Amino acid sequence: MKRILLFIMLLFSTISYSKIDISGVNFVNTPITLVSQTKGKWYISGKPTYSKGKLIDNGYTATFIPDTIGTFEITFESKNGEKEINIFEIKSINQFDENKIYDIITESFNSKNLKLLEYGINLLELNFPNSKYINPSYKKAIELSKLDNNFETGLNYLNKLNSNFIGIESEYVDLLTTNYLFYDFFNKTELKIEVLKKLIKYNKNYEKELFITYFNDVKYHNLGLKNLEKYFFENFDIRVANILANYYEKNKNYEKAAFYYSKFNNFLAAKNLLLADKDYSKYLELLSENEKKELASLEENKKDKNRYIEYYKYAQENISKERFELAEIYLKRVLTQSNNNNLKKQSAIDLISIYNLKYKYNNALDIYNNYLKELISLKDIETYYNIGLIYYKLNDKENSLKIFNDIIKKYPKTIWATKSSIYKIRLQKI
Repeated sequence: MKRILLFIMLLFSTISYSKIDISGVNFVNTPITLVSQTKGKWYISGKPTYSKGKLIDNGYTATFIPDTIGTFEITFESKNGEKEINIFEIKSINQFDENKIYDIITESFNSKNLKLLEYGINLLELNFPNSKYINPSYKKAIELSKLDNNFETGLNYLNKLNSNFIGIESEYVDLLTTNYLFYDFFNKTELKIEVLKKLIKYNKNYEKELFITYFNDVKYHNLGLKNLEKYFFENFDIRVANILANYYEKNKNYEKAAFYYSKFNNFLAAKNLLLADKDYSKYLELLSENEKKELASLEENKKDKNRYIEYYKYAQENISKERFELAEIYLKRVLTQSNNNNLKKQSAIDLISIYNLKYKYNNALDIYNNYLKELISLKDIETYYNIGLIYYKLNDKENSLKIFNDIIKKYPKTIWATKSSIYKIRLQKI
């Protein structure tokens, strides 16, 4: 199998990519890249006794880093099991150059090769421990670790960056910001809070970030909510207003949501006042014609919804007084006119109960098939059981057995399964 072997002599006077014969001079601690035309597995199959030579396998390519003089064997194994052994004679130790090592690190960063970047950092640490490139290299490793979603590697270099710090206040703030962005990326709330508290001493603007971090965390949510509200009244910050407005609207505290929306969005303020049954007329002259139409439609839907809620309440009052004919009228209005599925579902269930009580089994099944069937599931176990019972009373063995079997299978340890089993035995005797 023909192979292309590409050796990259990264620590020479320039970083170059060229094809050379394997018998050429290769240096200790000089990365050598091998390239194959097919994907396979690379590994070190032979090396000097005391070598800890490193090989980074990337499938089509591999980077081999000899750490001592001597003979090395690098094996490429293809997917079909064919092997090719490449022999390298490492004959001398290269002289390191600080700038060229940093070039390797930069190239690795640009090509998003975290493993090779780590190797470059290792060379820099060993040969130039006081290099001006150490901290910038750590920052590059931190950024690549985020791309690789590799928290442990990133944390290792972040700790090194922190322990190396000697500088002025502005540089310390920059370091803290690097810490904050790293912990924020990996959603490490406790560590992020710790860093934000330090940053606040140098820049009060980080108070907002701290309070938002509290707010977004279950453990500190209430503390965050309290502090965000206080922060808003002290600073009238639009971003904070937006967070609070969305929060209160989601939790159906529409009046409070309207207050915060009023600071940056007149339409949403008016909409939430409408939902809170409060006067929103002061906003109308500030809205577009389309926004006014949308509010009018929302108000009409709200009135309809309230109307059918009232119908349902009347039906319940009449059921409690056993005035089933009147209850039936109101329940049918909800069922045929309302767009509220939850209200329709409960009205259908109540109607079926009334018809069942009055032995109007076919009427009950009409309601089930025309309205309720699409609104309930097996989880509505009591209603589902009652439908099975109606089929039983109508001598519909097939449909009643189907329902009873469903209940026994899905909810075997319930009273409804026990009842279903009793009727199933009776049906089998028919």
